[in-house]
Amino acid sequence: MSKRSIITTIIVPILLISVLVIVLVNNQREYPGELVFAQDKVNFGTILEWEGTVTRSVTAKNEGRSPL
Repeated sequence: MSKRSIITTIIVPILLISVLVIVLVNNQREYPGELVFAQDKVNFGTILEWEGTVTRSVTAKNEGRSPL
């Protein structure tokens, strides 16, 4: 095989694919993270024996590419 045929059949396609991969990887958009709750309202009820504020932790689902 001559040098010209090696360049056109092997090296040029490899370079084009490499440039395409680099461009696609570097142009990814950043999406902000988003918390999604299953319910809008949380009813804690009444606890007569408890003095003070009734609190509870709520687990949220992180939906997005960037974690919050």
